[in-house]
Amino acid sequence: MEWTRDQVNKMAGAMTTTVGLITTSKGESHNVMAAEWSYMVSKMPPHILVCIYEENITGDWIAETKEFGITFCSEKQASLANFSGSYSWNDITKLNSNLYDLYPAKYINPYLIRGGLLACECRLSNVISLPEYRLFIGEVLRCDFDEAMINSPLIKHGAMYSIGQRIDHGPTTFSADIIETEDNETMLRIAGRVAYQSIGVPTIKVTIVYVDGNQDAIELSVNSDGYFYTSMPKSVNTPILEIFCSLGDDISRPATFRIPRH
Repeated sequence: MEWTRDQVNKMAGAMTTTVGLITTSKGESHNVMAAEWSYMVSKMPPHILVCIYEENITGDWIAETKEFGITFCSEKQASLANFSGSYSWNDITKLNSNLYDLYPAKYINPYLIRGGLLACECRLSNVISLPEYRLFIGEVLRCDFDEAMINSPLIKHGAMYSIGQRIDHGPTTFSADIIETEDNETMLRIAGRVAYQSIGVPTIKVTIVYVDGNQDAIELSVNSDGYFYTSMPKSVNTPILEIFCSLGDDISRPATFRIPRH
């Protein structure tokens, strides 16, 4: 497919991230840039990925020094993110602005910035080259959390936003399939999660409807996080038409077997 710049910009605008302020240094020089494509990509040990335009000086400094800092912005740092992403180190020494609350890192030379959700010291572990961009993956050596800001991220979704309300509503969601085991046993599997507002209920009713109109009803245990699961022998030879889950008057949309499993 031949892509236009408008198409890929619209695609990028559909993504949602927390803006990262990337700090780097070279000798006595220090710099910061805003990177909306910043994300944690592994846990043990933690690694963070930063995607940087190939001609950006920040990428050159990271490649040379093998280290960088990153502060994931809070909603109060929208102006910093805009400023950091609008000028190059070649234009101005951005960190001379007193809006940056800098403090020294412990294991790397670049500064860290206070006021975000999370500030990390990273040692470069891998670089991946892509068309127009480089991906820098850094192992996190240490980090600082700001408990006052941890639930107030700066959200980049085209424009910049603060986080909205937590979603505590929605339908019970589940699926079902039928498999044949190595022992030639036919098993019915059902897996799902109750609606958010129903988390805490001990059981959920599952109704199995057969093509001949007959039905079976079973009760499945629901764990403390709202999940339920069963894998049980299919004792009736009659094909299943659909399956419902219900909690009182809340009845789910049915699961059907439109995708055969072989």
